[in-house]
Amino acid sequence: MTQRSPLTERLATTRRARPERPERRNAGNGRAGHAPPPRALRLAARTFRRLAGADVVLLAIREFRSQVAVVRCIEGVRSAGGLGLAIEPGVGVGGAVLVKATPWCGEIRGDTAVRPSDQESTILGREGVRYLMAMPLLTTGFWGETRVEGLAYVGTRRGVAWSDKALAACQRLGRQLARTVRDAQRVSDMIRRW
Repeated sequence: MTQRSPLTERLATTRRARPERPERRNAGNGRAGHAPPPRALRLAARTFRRLAGADVVLLAIREFRSQVAVVRCIEGVRSAGGLGLAIEPGVGVGGAVLVKATPWCGEIRGDTAVRPSDQESTILGREGVRYLMAMPLLTTGFWGETRVEGLAYVGTRRGVAWSDKALAACQRLGRQLARTVRDAQRVSDMIRRW
């Protein structure tokens, strides 16, 4: 049996505490005091970004038993300032999409019929978004009625408009992802409350 020195013994039994390194995260994944979004939301935001060739995606989910949608996931942004943004029905571009359940696409200017709200303008302006598509996440209810479960702000920093084919593809994606995104957010909320 080999003998260990007291120093070797102490080093063997003591764990060295390593300083934790901050994880490299996207701005939308748990910064600014917000819990990280569910995996389904992150995947949906990445899919919208990839499909549309966009620079920025903000994913807003309608609150349970409310008409207000709140931005829960952001992808490709420079700051986390958009997290927690509440989108009221009828206010700004996102509010118009929540009310009408139809997509909105256009250049961000103040002289259009539907203009961004002050909060939307601030966040999108800070990110340098020049062209925006607000896509509703739609489901069909039990009786066949269309329900808006949330919306995706898809923006580009370049002044390039999307084709009709890209818009149709994003609409299909919004319909496919709506229920999954809504359910993932509700489960996340319930776990957090419990």
